[in-house]
Amino acid sequence: MRHTTHILFGTLFAIPIVSYLSLDPAKASFIIFTALIGSLLPDVDHPKSYINRKSWGIFYRVVLQSTHRGWTHSLFGAFIFTLISTLVFFYLCWDMLYSMVFLFGYLSHLLADSLNPTGVNWLWPKKKKYKIAIIKTGSKGEVIFQAFLVILLALMLTELPK
Repeated sequence: MRHTTHILFGTLFAIPIVSYLSLDPAKASFIIFTALIGSLLPDVDHPKSYINRKSWGIFYRVVLQSTHRGWTHSLFGAFIFTLISTLVFFYLCWDMLYSMVFLFGYLSHLLADSLNPTGVNWLWPKKKKYKIAIIKTGSKGEVIFQAFLVILLALMLTELPK
């Protein structure tokens, strides 16, 4: 999937949390931003991914030691990156809610990529990839899926507490 699809899907997972907790706008914005980072992070294993192009080479070592949709696209990767984010949030004395939202964003990426014919190796290091194979990256199907996500997000945003 393209990064825009992952951003929309990650936001879809963050909005209910923001709505349920009735967060102030500043904290709500940062919660959504945290989910977006989580939703983009699994693609650090691809040298031309959006997150790698925007991160000034921070993830260069991950690219060198990984194949696309390898360990970063697994529950193991979700655990490792969520653990790192939790340690950072703890060090900064931030609410641990951010770690949970980061994890939801990360898992949203894996779920979205599971809709792709390539699938996701959820149980890495096992070799089996899980997929539903209904949306090819960059296809009309992905554009339709993005439109569906935008409509769903618009509906959800109208229901947020004022």
